[in-house]
Amino acid sequence: MAGSRRLLRFDEYVSGCLYHPRLGFYRRSGRAGREGDFLTSPEVGSLFGRLMARAVDSWWEEMGRPEPFGVVEVGAGPGTLAAGILGGVRASARALRYTLVESSGVQLETARARLVGTPGVEFAEAWLPAGSEDPPLAHLVLANELLDNLAFRILESSGDGWLELHVELSGEGLGEVLLPVGGEVPFPRLPRGVRIPWQVEARRWVETTLGVRHLRRLVCIDYARTTAEMAPRRWWEWVRTYRGHGRGTHPLDSPGHQDITCDVALDQLPGSPSVISQAEFLAGIGIDEEVTRAERTWRERAPVGDLEALVARSTMAEARALTDPGGLGGFKVMQWVR
Repeated sequence: MAGSRRLLRFDEYVSGCLYHPRLGFYRRSGRAGREGDFLTSPEVGSLFGRLMARAVDSWWEEMGRPEPFGVVEVGAGPGTLAAGILGGVRASARALRYTLVESSGVQLETARARLVGTPGVEFAEAWLPAGSEDPPLAHLVLANELLDNLAFRILESSGDGWLELHVELSGEGLGEVLLPVGGEVPFPRLPRGVRIPWQVEARRWVETTLGVRHLRRLVCIDYARTTAEMAPRRWWEWVRTYRGHGRGTHPLDSPGHQDITCDVALDQLPGSPSVISQAEFLAGIGIDEEVTRAERTWRERAPVGDLEALVARSTMAEARALTDPGGLGGFKVMQWVR
């Protein structure tokens, strides 16, 4: 390239914005939590972790009670979900060996501090790195809001073929450039100008994880829909940016200072996972029982206004947030079982 002009494929740009060793969003300040940039289900409160602990116990029973029982959480962030599960499991507690995988050193250290002294816990910066011959024992792999953060390519239909979005870096800033795609594209022809995500990395991650020895269940939770559902929509409706608990700006704005995510294209993932909404999933592992119990406690203790009453009110509020079909309840829970 002449002068300082440079072109990056869009997934290369996203990867740099999020994971560059010094300048990436998740290497600097980006994180989940009330003091971070966005709230995930575990960060809403303790209810999600308690319910996931129930699920882990039931899955352990279904697997025939393996000992040790290897659970790996990839994209574990500051350890909020892990803390909820480790503090809530009952039947599988003695067998449980829990590994938190988090590429952000800052978040991993937060998780270490949070879980210091907890038996059966290990930490890692990478899941199945290249050349790894001894991965953590994994009967169950959990990934909450991970796939949407894996770098993705963007294609635009030319009417009779496909072009690929690149980012031009020049002295004047960042801009979009469309270039012919190298190689074959596994999508049918669509009207000119239509954009779709091409989630090669997400597919590769799932394929690699499904190939892990001893794996019995992979559970991924994310915003998800099909490629056909995304195609008619404007691309910034399925590509989202976040910063400071609000929606961010255009993905080419402020590289490294905002999160960049993409709805997960279900049809681009391998295998045949079962797919239900988070609201349905939580109903199946006991959220209604938790709400009924909390409502009863609130009726009895509200006049007193003690700690039990406050906990009950918090549980009811958390349940509404976790099952809201327009928010977290609309997430999809994808499960591969074997």
